[in-house]
Parts: sequence; structure tokens; C-alpha cells
Amino acid sequence: MKVSLDPLDGENAAVRKELDNLNLVKTVTDHSNIVSLMDWWLVAGYLVTRWELATDGSLLDLLHQHRDAGLEGIPLEELFRYLRDAARGIDFLNCEKCIDHRAIKPANLP
Repeated sequence: MKVSLDPLDGENAAVRKELDNLNLVKTVTDHSNIVSLMDWWLVAGYLVTRWELATDGSLLDLLHQHRDAGLEGIPLEELFRYLRDAARGIDFLNCEKCIDHRAIKPANLP
């Protein structure tokens, strides 16, 4: 579950468009490299989203684990597997679903 930090104006046209886009994102359930959006709600003006659970954590979590273990970062072979999987998911979104992921960052890569 994620809750927006700031309330949204559900009557604003740009916000409505983004909320409509969430309905499109909910249709993406058929790719192993993409965490599915299950539901979303506006609750007292705050956006609440329910996502498929990524039990292994994110790429950012993995980086912290390796640094806590005394390593400089994620070993390249392991990092390349994450990047390959992310590229497959992004390519599927862009080419098959015409969706641009606008928040690609280590915390969003399970």
C-alpha cells in the first residue's frame, strides 16, 4: 500500500487524467518483470494504491544490504540481472502497452 504525501484535487483535469491512467496501469497484469497495481482509491483527498507484494525488496534495499555487508555496492553480475529485468519490464510497458513509467529509480525496482 502507498499513500500520497499530499492531498490531490480530484476535480483538477490534470489529476483526473493521472487517475484515469491508473486504470490503464491496472490492466498490466501479464508480465513477470512488472509489479501489478491491484486497486486505487481517493481517501479524504489522498491517493491510496494497493500493489502486488514484492517480497524480496527493491534494488535500493539490495544496495543497502551489500553496503551493510561491507561491499562498495552490488556485484556487477547481480546488478546486470536487475537491469536486464527492469529493461524487459520497461520495454513491455513502452512497446506493448504504450505506457511511460515516470518514476524509474532503485526504490521502484523490485
